[in-house]
Amino acid sequence: MVKEKGSKNRKISSWLTPYLRIVLPSLFILCAFASPVVIYLQSTGGNRGTLSLIAFVLFCLAAGFVTATTFWYRTVFVHNGHLLVSNYVQEISVPFSNIKDVTELRLRGHPVTVHLKEASEFGSKFTFLAKSRNIAAELKELAGI
Repeated sequence: MVKEKGSKNRKISSWLTPYLRIVLPSLFILCAFASPVVIYLQSTGGNRGTLSLIAFVLFCLAAGFVTATTFWYRTVFVHNGHLLVSNYVQEISVPFSNIKDVTELRLRGHPVTVHLKEASEFGSKFTFLAKSRNIAAELKELAGI
């Protein structure tokens, strides 16, 4: 991220975002491919192929679930009247005036979804894990909603 002289970036997304977005799904995918091999090599008898297949399917389902729920998390900064939103490949700027609504789930990890008036490169909404519990209210105040 390039900082302009005199500008102030404040990260509002959790430090866990890259781990949940990249590391955790990668571990599940690795387990999906490694577990059948380990089970096949360790088990004896005629059911080892079946056990390997069941392990592969279960880890693939788990990897799919983890990836579907965490891959879409973004890293978000507040910066001079707008949000800087990153998916680690691309970074966009979202003015506060383009924020239609901000919703949050009171779950562990505290995901916050920002709904936009006009779609951006990331679509009409994006989700991030908030650094603290008052982020949604703060964004609503900054957006005037």
